[in-house]
Amino acid sequence: MNKEEFESCYNRHFDFVYRLSFTYVKNPADAEDVAQETFVRLYRQEGEFASEEHVRRWLLRVAINLSKDHLRSRWNQKRQEFDENMPEEVFGWQENQKEIWQEVAALPEKYRLVLYLYYYEGYSVREIGQILRCSISAVKMRLKRGREKLRESLEPGIVGF
Repeated sequence: MNKEEFESCYNRHFDFVYRLSFTYVKNPADAEDVAQETFVRLYRQEGEFASEEHVRRWLLRVAINLSKDHLRSRWNQKRQEFDENMPEEVFGWQENQKEIWQEVAALPEKYRLVLYLYYYEGYSVREIGQILRCSISAVKMRLKRGREKLRESLEPGIVGF
């Protein structure tokens, strides 16, 4: 990948990688670090990608792995949790969307990630299964259970899942 291709890819996908990282690490500075490291690895990546979607999925997989590594690190275990008001700044959401995000962020990782990929990034159930390396039925069940948990925690009428 030459410099121009890399810069173009960075400009197209940085926000996506940053938001995905933020869903894991829940801290803007850490999400930025993970996103930057993801693109460093892309720059160093040898070989070609078959398509734009291949690049996007590669970035998604690397960002997920780096986010998980970050959460397991000793440094992360000693840091203080992020301010719950941050998502509005990160995602540019309105007040009701911020409340929904806070509830989604409180879900266990397996539900949070599937809901994020499905509703916020627009991936299909099949695509999410491929990305997360799990069956379509597992993705459907995680979506179902994640929605149920959101219904339990949200006030009636806020969202129509």
